[in-house]
Amino acid sequence: MSTVRTACPLDCWDCCALEVTVEGGRVVRVRGDRGVEVTQGFACPKAAYQLERMYSPHRLRHPLIRQGGELRRAAWGEALDIVAERLAAARAKPELVLAYTDAGNMGQLKRLEHRFWNAFGGPTMPVSSLCWAAGLAAQRLDFGGNRAHDPLDHKKSKLVLVWGRNPAATNVHLLPYIKHARLIVVDPIATATAAQAQLHLRPCPGTDGFLALGMAGVILTEGLHANTAADGTGFEAYRRLVAEWPVDKVAAVTGVQPKDIVLAARLYAAELPSTILIGYGVQRYANGGSSIRAIDALAALTGQVGVPGGGANYANTLIGETLADIAGPGGPSRRFVRARLAAELEAADPPIQVLVTTRSNPAAQLPDTGRSAAALAAVPFKVAVDLELTDTAALADVVLPCATPFEEEDLYYCSWHNYLTWGRAAVEALPECRSDLAIFAELARRLGFGDKLDRAPAEYITEALAPAFPPGFDILGLRGTTFRFPQAELVAWPHRLGTEDGKFHYLSDVSGPAEPANTEYPLVLLSPQHDRRLHSQFRERAEEGKSCLIRLSRAAATRHGMRQGERVRLSNERGWLVGEVRLDDRLPGDVVVVYNGNAVADRGQANYLTSMRLTDLGDGAAFYDCRCRIDKLGP
Repeated sequence: MSTVRTACPLDCWDCCALEVTVEGGRVVRVRGDRGVEVTQGFACPKAAYQLERMYSPHRLRHPLIRQGGELRRAAWGEALDIVAERLAAARAKPELVLAYTDAGNMGQLKRLEHRFWNAFGGPTMPVSSLCWAAGLAAQRLDFGGNRAHDPLDHKKSKLVLVWGRNPAATNVHLLPYIKHARLIVVDPIATATAAQAQLHLRPCPGTDGFLALGMAGVILTEGLHANTAADGTGFEAYRRLVAEWPVDKVAAVTGVQPKDIVLAARLYAAELPSTILIGYGVQRYANGGSSIRAIDALAALTGQVGVPGGGANYANTLIGETLADIAGPGGPSRRFVRARLAAELEAADPPIQVLVTTRSNPAAQLPDTGRSAAALAAVPFKVAVDLELTDTAALADVVLPCATPFEEEDLYYCSWHNYLTWGRAAVEALPECRSDLAIFAELARRLGFGDKLDRAPAEYITEALAPAFPPGFDILGLRGTTFRFPQAELVAWPHRLGTEDGKFHYLSDVSGPAEPANTEYPLVLLSPQHDRRLHSQFRERAEEGKSCLIRLSRAAATRHGMRQGERVRLSNERGWLVGEVRLDDRLPGDVVVVYNGNAVADRGQANYLTSMRLTDLGDGAAFYDCRCRIDKLGP
């Protein structure tokens, strides 16, 4: 037996450091690294599922080529020759190629696919994010960048305000750092995190910004704000905006009781230092950017910016901004907004001729699934690099099987804590599976620029880490370890904000949900993360074997004439899905939940109903501005 140290590559808050046990050339056990403070010796279920997927019968074990409408087994040479031939034909006009990648694997060496495309000549590429774009843009306006307090600093907080985030399901290693503090949770759903709170506020979906303004009004009226509050840019305009939203008006819009708004404001402003932990749910509305800005303003108003135990914490991008960009010079020749990819493909001039997807499943994860999947399928030639035959890979003309995280060397980090793991390969890849780097290196060689991707993984990782360490530091000595980022600070913005004037910038306007209540579509569809899968990864381990469970409260089920276990249909003007009713009294009466990531082919995918509407900042996806109706399925 031997033990290899690596990390989970999922696009998750925790980035669990892992101990991988190998026996007889096979991985036999995976657990949280006991020597890493933030992982604390345990891993969430999704990290453990990496082992199951590695040896799963569903894993792709050889290349596939479409012939006569069906995918057949092929040799690597044949598959790569076909892909290289189609890429070579398009290279004179690189905008004819769409290189679609996302965050299905967060290893730093996956940036080398961008190195390939830059050498190729710059294809069409997606921009912005389906996940966190509005919040990032909001905090860049407010603070001048994206920084968050180290988890260790939360131990100094007397009060923790968790807003639109459910760490009990999505960030389990956060919980030990906040268990000592008073806890307020803002979430329309009575989550496992909310069950631990002293106070749980349940605003109507999409009204978080108004709730933040209502709390600010109490803080200003009762003189609970800091003396420095007025120093921020735009404070007077912000004060006027807050005055337009007294507590009674906020209560009417949000559905939160006036007494609870007042209590939350007083607790947050008095139990100092207090910190806000903001989740991605808040910004998945058309007004998501302004909502985040309204929440940020509470921290500035109470003097909780740049102080130990304080902050408005959304994401920390310091590590990624410090590491060297191993993609090399270049960039896309054309940019498509990711959340509107279907519309971009339909209107493209010249039209896309070749689609290459890596680390992603856009057929399932893009908004408006019906339209998006059709637009992807219409591209004449499609290539998918993946571990399994996903919804997207099933559309491809060539499918290339990639290696798992335990079969390759890479560098891993996240936007929550300040540790990096230089993971080593625990075992060799299965005989006909290859790392992403090996795949793109072979394509580069066939296309005549093999010298751009001819180095060993350790060399690229050393290059990436170089800016973080002084000259002469033995970076290679970090191989196979988890280590703290040298530039990491416990407190965000301890000296000066990143804005041009060094001051906090207050918002001056906020809006409501883009899809208000109506009789035709009385329910709001939310599609949060499941605690046992990440988007469409590991979906077979979630939902008790059901392709789609449609969750609604007992009161809502009674109102619509539905029963537990009944097959029903959710629909709106964009599409429909089918599933089985699961009664869940944690939900408000006008909310229905379908966890995101279900299979497109099973008609259980929540994105059949979501729209390509963009957020007010950052061109993100407004997934949660989605109303629908529920009907019984006919016989």
